[in-house]
Amino acid sequence: MSLIFGITLEIRLTFTDKDNDDIIEVTSNPETNEILQENHYYPFGMNMNGQWMANAGREDKYQYNGKELNEDFGLDWYDYGARWYMPDIGKWNSIDPLAEKFQSWSAYSYAFSNPLRFNDPDGAKPEDIIIRSSNTDSEDARVSYQNQVFQKTKTLTNDELALDRQTGKVTIVKYASEVTKEAGTGLIRDFIDGIQMENGDVINRTVTFTDNANGKYVDPITGEPISLKNNATTVPEIISNAFNGIGSNSIIYYSPDVKSEYFISETEKAISPAFIVAGHELIHAKTIGIGQRVIGEQLPNGHPAKNQEELNTQIKMQYYLQRII
Repeated sequence: MSLIFGITLEIRLTFTDKDNDDIIEVTSNPETNEILQENHYYPFGMNMNGQWMANAGREDKYQYNGKELNEDFGLDWYDYGARWYMPDIGKWNSIDPLAEKFQSWSAYSYAFSNPLRFNDPDGAKPEDIIIRSSNTDSEDARVSYQNQVFQKTKTLTNDELALDRQTGKVTIVKYASEVTKEAGTGLIRDFIDGIQMENGDVINRTVTFTDNANGKYVDPITGEPISLKNNATTVPEIISNAFNGIGSNSIIYYSPDVKSEYFISETEKAISPAFIVAGHELIHAKTIGIGQRVIGEQLPNGHPAKNQEELNTQIKMQYYLQRII
């Protein structure tokens, strides 16, 4: 579990409910203490010194951003896959394998030298579409979820995509020479290549599809926990940054079997195909990514009011339907 306080500190607390009594017990005995490890980080990932529970139980090597810490030869480098990261200086140990795409930045810089805003999940480039199932019981179920969501994503674009089964990362392996699905193709490229702003800036964001909302998010009409059978939701990693122009990475809670109803007027409903729902949520993730998310108010009949962002999203959904099906 990662807890973010403000924009200056990350605390990672690793725990397990050993006796399954729904109580996390903190004791001085490593055999019974259910807090396994506590880490406090500077923004670039170096561990802070302090009286933390660093060795409360067993030592967990997967620390900053969930990456494995290698302490061989006293280096304390993190293994990000594409290359090694050095948190003491906030740099990579080798050049970016995709350096030609980011010629205005040092090939050794981590997350564009701004880890509070950007994420670099594998050392290749700091933005991605990630597909991960939360199912811990069945490898077949995890693979099935990845495959199904990947197929929905592919339906939105003319580009040829590939999926890394280990990391869940989606990449473009061949750009289409002829684009007929302009909206969907552009949307997928926004997350893989970066969101091109009118002033020339490129905003890089990571969006992660997953299948478990854990009952944490509620329907704005009923107040009940969202069911992924008939809805999906997009949640910013840093909520305040979704609205203040800074922007945030997002998590999309989504089922490939979703049958989502949405209001096309105050009384009329339509049902969206699952791939359209995926596109709808990606549009919201894009507005979150550039810090322009807007939440509507309730209408007197209990339906959410359509703010301009939601109206634009609905229009784009219809565009998808007309141009993709």
